[in-house]
Amino acid sequence: MEPVTVTVARRVAPGREQEFEQWADRLTDLASTFPGFLGAGRLKPKSPDDDWHVIYRFEGHEALAAWE
Repeated sequence: MEPVTVTVARRVAPGREQEFEQWADRLTDLASTFPGFLGAGRLKPKSPDDDWHVIYRFEGHEALAAWE
């Protein structure tokens, strides 16, 4: 079984970055309760016009499908 990675990209309104980070933390906390969850990370954009990315890694497609 090969690990799989999924990225969730979101454009965040200026001034709402902290709210987005809290939302992403809650989503990651929930994802961590699923079997096969391997970890997560977050990438902040270089400019406000770019997307934020939250990256999730699972041990395989079945684990990812269960989370989705």
